[in-house]
Amino acid sequence: GHTFSTMMAGFASITDWEAETNNFEKAEKLFEDYEEFLRKSIEKGDTDPKYIRPINSYIVLLGRAGRFQTALDVYYSLEKFKPLVADKVTYGGLLDGISQRKESDKKGELSTLEQNAVDAKFFWRRVEKDAEKGQLTIDDVLVQKLLFLLSGGRPADHQFGLEVIRDYCGLAALGEEAPRPQVHIGRMLFNAILNFCNKAKKHRLCLSFYKQLRDKQRASVPTIDDFEPTRFTVNQVLIAQGQVAAVSGSNGEATRAVELVKGFNERAMKKRKEGRDVDALPSLTNETVALALIVCWRCADWDAAREILSMALPMPVEELSEEKNEERKVYLGSRMDYTAFSYLGRTALSTNDIESMRQFLRIASMAKRPFVSVSDPHYRYHRTQYSAAVVKMVGQVREKDGNKEQFAELLQSCKGWLAKHPQQSKSQAPEHEETIFGSAKYVNKLSQAIDFEMATRNQ
Repeated sequence: GHTFSTMMAGFASITDWEAETNNFEKAEKLFEDYEEFLRKSIEKGDTDPKYIRPINSYIVLLGRAGRFQTALDVYYSLEKFKPLVADKVTYGGLLDGISQRKESDKKGELSTLEQNAVDAKFFWRRVEKDAEKGQLTIDDVLVQKLLFLLSGGRPADHQFGLEVIRDYCGLAALGEEAPRPQVHIGRMLFNAILNFCNKAKKHRLCLSFYKQLRDKQRASVPTIDDFEPTRFTVNQVLIAQGQVAAVSGSNGEATRAVELVKGFNERAMKKRKEGRDVDALPSLTNETVALALIVCWRCADWDAAREILSMALPMPVEELSEEKNEERKVYLGSRMDYTAFSYLGRTALSTNDIESMRQFLRIASMAKRPFVSVSDPHYRYHRTQYSAAVVKMVGQVREKDGNKEQFAELLQSCKGWLAKHPQQSKSQAPEHEETIFGSAKYVNKLSQAIDFEMATRNQ
């Protein structure tokens, strides 16, 4: 049995099977031989629970090779080898296999992601039944894999995911009592919960769960690891804050975003100086800066945006926003790309405050061409938004100051871009901006409906 386990685990470690046709045929033959070995062993009364390991490896292999239906057949074939039963690794392999299905595997009217969520629920019910029989223990890894699949589903699948979060992670929504957690919450599950809420568009719940989890950490609750938020964690919270601010217009979200980013940045800088945990806590990136500036834009909070900018720049922000320095040209670094500049400019414009606009225009005038990320699919959209905001602000500032020559070079550059690239269509906006294109009245009603649904569920 041990030889089969070792060999099949070796095959299962292959991640790209397109060029491994020969090895796949060898793996198939090995599994056929293993089934024969297993049959003879069980006939002799040898039912070592470890005999499930080669089967688990083969299920993982099949998922990675895009043969999920075959993986299902292997799972159902376990009936032939009783008393051998599936364990949590078996189900983890099946959930991984579901997530690796391709669009070409789509059947029926459901999208691939929606079908994945449906299938994940089916297997989760089997997991729970097997757990009730004492055949396996549900752990954080299984919950994490389930939430990933449910996040791409329909509202009913999202509701199912929230119930799993409540029952297994001990996190309560509005109006609910939090039960005792059934699984240990580590860094990966912590982040999976936040990601699930944002993908399911449950942004208020994302912020609520984040607070609950951090409170548990501060209280040294034994069912959750004590770790500082990672960049992924911070980004998920910023996404949720931006969407909540889009609905409510809450200025408090911008203040909280600044506190969040400042705490993350200070911890990262401290640990970098100490030379430890560099990968887990990297310094700020352009993505984090942009997400924080989105929150400031939604709240029309220029002061908060300046604080975010001060953390992103290699020099004090005052050096850029003062009138005496307008003739200087400086490179602001890779954190301030056109995405970040777009949101910074729109924040200044949204304040309707001339001094805020003037400060932004000075910064933009002094900046050398912002960093361009070749991998950003929304580069043109953001540069267009930035340019349009500049044109509007220059007009308002000139009118206020009575100076028709102010920011001439910057204005010419932005007008030139807009002439060559007509205003980008709304359909080209990034996903996290789509809320503002719907009716504000509808968005508010939707938000209230979500809150009511969560408050009344299971009452």
